[in-house]
Amino acid sequence: MKQRGVVEDPERFKLVRWVKSLNIVRPWLRGIEKAGEVPQQGIGKTWLERSMFFATQTRQTVRNAVMDAWTKLLQSRQPGGQEIPPKDRGPEMSR
Repeated sequence: MKQRGVVEDPERFKLVRWVKSLNIVRPWLRGIEKAGEVPQQGIGKTWLERSMFFATQTRQTVRNAVMDAWTKLLQSRQPGGQEIPPKDRGPEMSR
């Protein structure tokens, strides 16, 4: 009926989406009740470990974006549109 345009969004479809969303959120709610926070898988057990992981990923992402933009800028400034051969991307910035 939705495809025919008779009903915009049938109540049954709304109910199915609501139940699916509750099923997805249920483990998070249990984690909040038991531990006081949403459980994370594979990142770290404490908020400090998770924040350190996030900071490391952010640093690498920003570094790669800046290096790519810098390379494109240098290539755009070459006379005759010659491409600069890719160079070493510099030292790793890990601790």
